[in-house]
Amino acid sequence: MKNNNFISVIILYVGYAWFMKIGGAIVPAYLHQAGTSINKLFIANAIQFLPMVIILVFVRMRSAKAAWRASLIFGLLSFVTIINIQSQYQVYLTYLLSGASLALFFVYYNIGHFLYTPKGKTGTSGALMYAISPSISIVAPLLAGTLAVNNINYLWLLALISFGVAFALTYRQSDFVVDYTLTKTLDAIKSTRVPIFIEGVWESVLFAIIPVLTLNFISDIGNYGRYLAYLSLIGTIAGLILGRYTDKYGKRSYLLLPISITLSILTIALILGQQSLIAWIIITSMIQMVIPIFWNIMTALVVDQGADLKIVFPGREIILATGRLVGLSCTAYLVSIGQVNIALILLSLVILTLPAYLHYQSKVLNRFHYL
Repeated sequence: MKNNNFISVIILYVGYAWFMKIGGAIVPAYLHQAGTSINKLFIANAIQFLPMVIILVFVRMRSAKAAWRASLIFGLLSFVTIINIQSQYQVYLTYLLSGASLALFFVYYNIGHFLYTPKGKTGTSGALMYAISPSISIVAPLLAGTLAVNNINYLWLLALISFGVAFALTYRQSDFVVDYTLTKTLDAIKSTRVPIFIEGVWESVLFAIIPVLTLNFISDIGNYGRYLAYLSLIGTIAGLILGRYTDKYGKRSYLLLPISITLSILTIALILGQQSLIAWIIITSMIQMVIPIFWNIMTALVVDQGADLKIVFPGREIILATGRLVGLSCTAYLVSIGQVNIALILLSLVILTLPAYLHYQSKVLNRFHYL
């Protein structure tokens, strides 16, 4: 039964990811063509995580099925909002609705995914989870870009059909109850709160800098979709390879030192990457190769602590969303005053604090044991 539940929840994620990718993959390029500036897109990406924090802190949906259905409805509304753009406020609203959708889906999905994961397969299971969205992104942006170029209404129609399929899949899930208090969930992740926050702050690179600054080189919707598909192919291959490796060799946290240094160097390299499209593609490709490995290890860092997943994951998502909100807000401000390079330098330093913190806590204070 547990394996059946695992397969079922994976299929639900495939449905949700397809729906959100087919409708949202080329949204930055679509909005940019509609007149939204680079600065406003950075702000929109930042406020996306505001409803995530609010929902996770103040809203309690005990039923996983109910949360997934609400998530899909918010996702659909986020696309409906921008079908006919008349105001820049619609841009902000679509990101706010998208943030609400992400908050309600992933807390419950992450719990279900690892709750049903076979024992001793955390790395492989995590690799599978982080390969699903990139795998879908190999196809969805290509298709979305093609449809948008020919007739954008075909894209919205396909998104609506995809919503219906994903919504139907919620009825095939085994429901479970998530009941937590803010104090309890944050206390359950006390050993990983700081690493999770650091992860969230640095992810400004992924959620804003790469997708938005790419528009300086590639603004055509069709070509933008092809670029996203290429990055996803790179990430999918890298993530699946390392997932099996980490299960074979046990503890994964020791890899965070070389990975953090690599991400720091690549973040700095984005300064040079802004000079040419070829350099930008090479550097962002290298980041995409590393990031599924980084996500897998960071998730395992939480799961491997052995606490109740129904208590742990809400706290993880709260801290992660808070870190993303802080990081993206600072990045948006620096971009607005023309200091993109300063933002990249600061983010490269932020990710370096991760292995430093883990070492200090493990080897110096001997407070927590990660390494």
